[in-house]
Amino acid sequence: SVQFLGHLDEPSLREEYARAAVVVQTAVLETAPMSISQALAAATTVVTTDAGGCRHLVRDGETGYVVPIGDAETLADRLGHILADYRQSWTLTYWLKPITMICFVLLALLPGPGDPTYRYTIVAGLVLSLIGDVCLMLRPARFLAGLLAFLLAHLVYIGAFGRLADDLWWPALLLAALVGAIMTGVLWSGAGRLRPAVLAYIAAIVLMVATAASAWHANADSGRLALLIGALLFLISDG
Repeated sequence: SVQFLGHLDEPSLREEYARAAVVVQTAVLETAPMSISQALAAATTVVTTDAGGCRHLVRDGETGYVVPIGDAETLADRLGHILADYRQSWTLTYWLKPITMICFVLLALLPGPGDPTYRYTIVAGLVLSLIGDVCLMLRPARFLAGLLAFLLAHLVYIGAFGRLADDLWWPALLLAALVGAIMTGVLWSGAGRLRPAVLAYIAAIVLMVATAASAWHANADSGRLALLIGALLFLISDG
């Protein structure tokens, strides 16, 4: 149902913005509407058309989404994504995801045989992944920061896995690149101005999987098989 609230004083207006799942601006002609600034000040996600100054008020993919004027399909897609998140209870996720990653970090820090440099490199990657998880839980405001944290984590993993590989196993690289190309095709149309970041992220995942496969190819023991399986699961989950 639609409710017309009438005139609201400033405190009531701030409360309504804060309660909202999303603020939608579908204008065809607009300058820089106050409603968008007020919604953003209340930390509420905004979906707006790219009319006038609206496109400059919202950071697409970070503080909300900017859609082309008249593109009802994209507008519905963005709203569906936001409302699906809003209606879920994320309390357990907010607790369990960071706790799980912290446990992984502590497990990796346990003393044991092997190259300590490799172990501490993996720990650095896990810490970056933890930061990425926390940032993505604050989406869309910290989405780009989360993407950057995971990108750096993948680069760290590549460096760690490279220590275990004799050289790059080209069949694995080609197969991972094929999967990466499919992922890029699926995500490209909806990535907007984040396309360069998404492309760099997918390239890093592809190289991470290829490096893990190369490490396993150099010495096919159970530990390196587990490493490869973990890299593949990361690729699948992100895809």
